[in-house]
Amino acid sequence: MVAAGCSEAADPSGQVSVSRDGGSVVLTSSAQGRADVSTQFVPKGTPAVRFSSFESSAQGVSDMYMYGLGPAGAASVETVPAGTAKTQVDDTFLAVIPNQAHAPLQSIHWRFLASDGTILAEGDGPNN
Repeated sequence: MVAAGCSEAADPSGQVSVSRDGGSVVLTSSAQGRADVSTQFVPKGTPAVRFSSFESSAQGVSDMYMYGLGPAGAASVETVPAGTAKTQVDDTFLAVIPNQAHAPLQSIHWRFLASDGTILAEGDGPNN
C-alpha cells in the first residue's frame, strides 16, 4: 500500500503513526484511554528499520510495529510474517504485524520494493 502525499503513515486503527521531526523518525501511539507514547531515533543511513510494540491487555492488542526510513524510491514494504504497511513521500514507513508483539525481532523479514517490483533492500530484524 502506498500513501502518497501524506505527512504521516498510520496503522489501520489510527492509533499508531510515524512521522519526521527534523532529522528524527518518530513513532507515536495514541490508544484510547491513555496518554500518547512516543519513541524516536536519528537514522544513520537507509534503510533504517526499528521495531516497537504498544500492548493493551484491555483491548487484547499484541501487534508489532516496524517503522523507520526506507530507501529512496520505495513504493512498498513487505514483511514476513505478513503485515499491513504504508510508505510515504518522505520515505518513512510503518508496518503493523498482527499478534507478533513477543516475536524475536530477527525472525521478522522485511523488504522494500520499487513500483516495478524491484527489491531495493531487504533484511531481518532491526537495521541501523
